[in-house]
Amino acid sequence: MEKELIRETNQATRTTFDSKTDLKELSVRLPVDNSLNEITIQNIVEKFNRYGVALVEHEKTQTPEDVLLKIGNFFGNPVGHDRSDSNGITIISNLKGFDGYLGASHTEHPLHTGGVYSDEPPIVLLLQCIKQSSIGGESILVSSKNIYDFLSKEDPHGLNLLKRSGALTMKRGNAKASRAVFDDKYLGNGSYMFSFRCDNVVEYEINPSSLITTLAKIKSFIDRPENQVRLRLKENQILIADNSSVMHARTEFPGNEDRKLLRLTLDGKPSNYEYRLTLGF
Repeated sequence: MEKELIRETNQATRTTFDSKTDLKELSVRLPVDNSLNEITIQNIVEKFNRYGVALVEHEKTQTPEDVLLKIGNFFGNPVGHDRSDSNGITIISNLKGFDGYLGASHTEHPLHTGGVYSDEPPIVLLLQCIKQSSIGGESILVSSKNIYDFLSKEDPHGLNLLKRSGALTMKRGNAKASRAVFDDKYLGNGSYMFSFRCDNVVEYEINPSSLITTLAKIKSFIDRPENQVRLRLKENQILIADNSSVMHARTEFPGNEDRKLLRLTLDGKPSNYEYRLTLGF
């Protein structure tokens, strides 16, 4: 009973989003000196806690990664990636020598949650635009709670199966993880963490096999434009997303352009607990 009460409280604080959502509702602009005063931090965290997403605009600077890391401090500690640097920052661009990594290519990166093949997936994701492409490179977001609500009406049996441990196993190279698609234990706050990815890069197994029908319904739902928020990140913008409750994607961009983003993945456990985070749904 107590866990259900906590979950209902967390869900009540979350507002789902779709194509009708005004991006201004998600946006916060930093002061001209890119400082993070108390009011600015509160505004960013409030947007994040309400929608699971916040869009931060900052002034141009010679060290944009410093702004990224400064904001990241309020969203947890770095979660390593096999392409990240010592600060947990990964370059998202069209790079050579990284076959099998869609984030290092110019091709479409379909909707997914990050770290599905890891036992310790990142909980908060930050994407900072350094250089925008002339066309394409559009970011797509989908609310995982909307997926849950859709399945609760259209396929309640499949939804219940997806809550079971080991329902989905994802593998890329030597990295492999098996978990519930809707996991109410991992976050430790009674809320669900959603994990899903469906593309030709990762291998996956489902249990039971009949869940293929439910996963197809999820894929159909998330691919509908009316269920998505679409935006083209501009230079000096940072997208912050709750990886446990928001799917993200990127459309293709020209392979001869040096579009560049910086990605910072965090555990959602900041040392500064003054600004409490709402995670999952």
